[in-house]
Amino acid sequence: MHTNTRSNPIAYRPNEAARLLSISRSTLYRFVTQGHLQLVKIGERSSAITRESILSFAEKRGIPVPAGL
Repeated sequence: MHTNTRSNPIAYRPNEAARLLSISRSTLYRFVTQGHLQLVKIGERSSAITRESILSFAEKRGIPVPAGL
């Protein structure tokens, strides 16, 4: 998880994002490819899914997300 403060994460690693959305990692990447989730690069070899795209995706599909996400 990448954060700008301890209580306000701005992005989640793919495994954590998939867990939050109750989908597989491969499904998560499919949604990234389709433009439903935003993947950002963190350094040369790491990536994360933005918090905003997770919340938007979940809201549009009626997926409950943990409080404080």
